[in-house]
Amino acid sequence: MNYLKYGVVGLLFIIVIVNKLYFQEELPAKKIAEITCERLDESCLFKSEKVSYRLTADKQIEGMKVFTLKLEKLDDSNYEPVKVSYSVTNMNMGISEFDFSKKGDKTWESDSMLSFCSLGKMFWVATIYLENDDDDRMSTIDVNFDVGTTH
Repeated sequence: MNYLKYGVVGLLFIIVIVNKLYFQEELPAKKIAEITCERLDESCLFKSEKVSYRLTADKQIEGMKVFTLKLEKLDDSNYEPVKVSYSVTNMNMGISEFDFSKKGDKTWESDSMLSFCSLGKMFWVATIYLENDDDDRMSTIDVNFDVGTTH
């Protein structure tokens, strides 16, 4: 009878361990900064105590047209961009995510496209996700910008 109890306890222990290892949720990202850029098609500098970047879009951002978001690291921190997600603050348009690819020693690019609404100006947040070897959690920088629609 004791073997059955030990067997059940052992099985429950294994289930708990497997659940922790394979179905563990990611830790939530921590925001390390928020900045506002009037236009992303012009250079937008960001500097904080943790990271320093220059953000630029390769052209004026328009709805439903591909643009490339470029990040250039201006410091020697070990933060590296992984992905960017876009969301609209003044209406629910969902969230679009795009990965960054490394293009040089301190540069990354992400080809992106934003949806649009014919109701007028849209206020966007580009959340840039950064990895850091010293931390298990992702860090984020929120970049606020707006895009006017054309009729």
